[in-house]
Amino acid sequence: MIRILASGCFDFCENLVQVIGNVSEALECGGRFYFTINERRAELPCHDAAFIDATCGLTDTRIFFWTFAETAAAIEQSGLRPLTYRHALGWDNEALQTTIYYVFWVVEYPL
Repeated sequence: MIRILASGCFDFCENLVQVIGNVSEALECGGRFYFTINERRAELPCHDAAFIDATCGLTDTRIFFWTFAETAAAIEQSGLRPLTYRHALGWDNEALQTTIYYVFWVVEYPL
């Protein structure tokens, strides 16, 4: 059974549907995909944008944030089934003057 782990890989991912779709194509029936993703939570400070400038203007590098609904839709469109979803502790990014929050997902390619 194939298992794929992606921790911190989606921070710079602009097209979540495409990337999760690519992972889905690599899985076999019963295969699992474990990943973390920066989560945009409207109730928290500095979480009103889909992305932030990761280098404070030095280059065009963005850190992306996805809502629960956006991530769930990408998973569904890719034919995967969510198994678990858990919040992780955030970390303060002083350069960007914000706290980055992320979540853990485990999804499965259905049998």
